Amino acid sequence: MLEKHLNIRAADVDQGAIDGFLLVCRKIKPDTAKQRIWLLKAAWDWGRDKFQLPDLNPWEGVAERFKSVPVQPVPAFSTDEVKRILDGFRNSPHYANYLDYAHILHQCIDTRIESKLILTPAPEKPADLVYSLFLLAIS
Repeated sequence: MLEKHLNIRAADVDQGAIDGFLLVCRKIKPDTAKQRIWLLKAAWDWGRDKFQLPDLNPWEGVAERFKSVPVQPVPAFSTDEVKRILDGFRNSPHYANYLDYAHILHQCIDTRIESKLILTPAPEKPADLVYSLFLLAIS
């Protein structure tokens, strides 16, 4: 990764190289930048024993420069919205065969509806209903 973006070897990393790499990382999401820097730090720790890299890891503490963006919780479906979703399956000529599956998903997730659900209010189109229920299944 360093060679790709900075065209240097690991042993040649100095503060200037780190600053240059941080400029590249500013173009990506903070969490992605943190992960890449953590990988570089771990690779340095591993390479210290294998390839005689200096003991001082220049990537130590660098990831903390990136602030993570807090994830906003999405409100759960109300009882009326769940009813509308199930009615959408029941009345759809294309998706009525998924009604039993939708009921099973609803029963499996029913205990989590008050606490956590990663869906937005009920969609209008039947295709969006299927996708919403898929999201229910993987939450």
